[in-house]
Amino acid sequence: MLNKDQIITGLAIRFEKLNQIIDQTEPLKFFLPKGEKWSDAEIVQHLILTNASVASIFKGDKQVWIDRFGAPQEASRSFDEMTTLFRKAFNAPVKAPSRYVPALTPEDTIEKIKQSWNLVLNKFKERVKNWEERDLDLCGIPHPALGMLTAREHLFFAALHTDHHIKQMG
Repeated sequence: MLNKDQIITGLAIRFEKLNQIIDQTEPLKFFLPKGEKWSDAEIVQHLILTNASVASIFKGDKQVWIDRFGAPQEASRSFDEMTTLFRKAFNAPVKAPSRYVPALTPEDTIEKIKQSWNLVLNKFKERVKNWEERDLDLCGIPHPALGMLTAREHLFFAALHTDHHIKQMG
């Protein structure tokens, strides 16, 4: 089972990979929609929204989640098991819940979007370090597409979801 430091390191690698894609993309292409699909800018904004939501899980004490949703019924799944679950759930097109649908404004620039993206990684780093390793497996938090996940599984989701969209962009 990956520990929290390994998970955060993996997320940091993914965040840097996305930064490299952003840096190598021409500004016009970055904001240009891909037919009926989101532009790269919208994909990054979607990832900001979803990953900020996952990072918010770790903002406070795990007891809040235990009191609200109870303890998980099963042990945390491994990264490989979460990969299988993710692929099954996202094999068919999935419509993002409205709170995760990007809404670019004329004020959005590549630099502004990139700053927001990097801020989310900093939130992960700051917040997860305040949780004990065992705490990642002690609370269940619902996910809109995958059902009840432990905090650790939400971190795995953040990595897998980011990978999914990096493939779309790169």
